[in-house]
Amino acid sequence: MASRNDGRELGMKKWLFRLVVVTAIGFFFAAPYITAQQMKLAAQDYNGEKLAKHVDFEALRKNLTQQVSAVALGDKSNSDNPLYALGSQVINATVKPLVDTYVTPEGVIELMTGAQPKLGKLPERQPEDREVQEIMHDVTLGYDDFNHFSISINNDGKEQVRLVLHRYGVRWKLAEIIF
Repeated sequence: MASRNDGRELGMKKWLFRLVVVTAIGFFFAAPYITAQQMKLAAQDYNGEKLAKHVDFEALRKNLTQQVSAVALGDKSNSDNPLYALGSQVINATVKPLVDTYVTPEGVIELMTGAQPKLGKLPERQPEDREVQEIMHDVTLGYDDFNHFSISINNDGKEQVRLVLHRYGVRWKLAEIIF
């Protein structure tokens, strides 16, 4: 009789092990979707503290600086031109305040509305504002690769802003915003 119970226990342990493995794999692949939902809810509540837990501000600052500089400098084939170096310095001085404005929890919420970054102060927003409540209402979610996950915010069927989450172990954080 002991061998019959041992067989059931062994079968139960195998079943439990499989259940744990399937659950872990499911959570592993669902994690960025869960992060996206948490970001959306934090933004709709206009809760910068909650949103900040899902943002890698250092990586985001670097990403936005590179994007804005690339747009402003345009074609780099003229990089031998001395005026290019001067223009580069002027643009870097202009880009820093813009990036500093938007690389805050409130700035990220503003970008999540689909707004294009502009010099100056962020608009005053309240959680009940229509733009805040409609954050991420029309999005496409999906893996770019094993370590990158995109949230494409659409407007009238066209991608307007893409938020890119990077994997940090089992956690995901916003590290890029692409316009």
